[in-house]
Amino acid sequence: MASNPPRSLIDSIPFDNYASPQAQAPVPDGLVARLFGAGQSNAAPRAPARSLIDAAFANEVEKATSPQVASGIRDLAGRSLASLAGAPVDVTAMAMAPMGYQHPAPVAGSEWIGKKLEDVGAISTERRPAAELLANLATPAALPKSLAMMAAMSPEGKTRLLADLTAGKGSGTYRLGDVTEGQAKGLSQLFGKEAPTRDVHMTDAATEHLLAGRINKDGFEPADVTKFAEMAMANRARPDLNVAKQAQNPSLLNSGVRDPVSGRTFDARMPLQQTESGYEVRTVVPEGLRARNDKTPKR
Repeated sequence: MASNPPRSLIDSIPFDNYASPQAQAPVPDGLVARLFGAGQSNAAPRAPARSLIDAAFANEVEKATSPQVASGIRDLAGRSLASLAGAPVDVTAMAMAPMGYQHPAPVAGSEWIGKKLEDVGAISTERRPAAELLANLATPAALPKSLAMMAAMSPEGKTRLLADLTAGKGSGTYRLGDVTEGQAKGLSQLFGKEAPTRDVHMTDAATEHLLAGRINKDGFEPADVTKFAEMAMANRARPDLNVAKQAQNPSLLNSGVRDPVSGRTFDARMPLQQTESGYEVRTVVPEGLRARNDKTPKR
């Protein structure tokens, strides 16, 4: 009887008795679906702007490991899209500035588009100037907006202001940030002369006023007051003349901002005084916002 021919190597490989593969976890619907509940059957249709951001940056955003990081990436994506889409209007507005045109958020400009994205919930009201600047520098069309964003409350100034308000006392005079070129021109008209620099300084007197008025009297937290000051110094804020107590106080006014605690809309105002070193803060006022300790029933 003839012997069987030798089996080939591939014939000797078994095809059964392997461990069953583990079932893979389902792929999430998307970051926006997880954060806003869009994956529920009774959820409202996703806003077009939100869908655009989610589709354009889904692969990168899905790698985020926390809601805070994910929210920051989504906000940065939305602000970048707004800067790109509004760049032509921003450039035109900057060209018209020498002729007296000054508006913090011209229609169809990047700030106007950004506000619309906030209104539909596509991005939050929190601003990240440094991150937005770096993102916009990669887009030549958005370069004018990027340069304008460099003027605002500095991270160091914000940290020191919060520390002073938390400690309940000032720590001397320090640079809080600066104003934009357009804001400086508007303030020069209101003050009747040009300031030597665009720097904005915080003083012990202003800190004491915030402690007495905003924190002790109105019941706001140090983080609240710091946020109000940051909003008032945003690059979209406009120079405004505030007539109070029979005195004319040129201010920075950021209208239509949203309180992250109550969700109410108000105007963040920062009255200033002009000095030999630029500007000094007088106080910060959240106009139209109820005091935290106001227990009067809402109408």
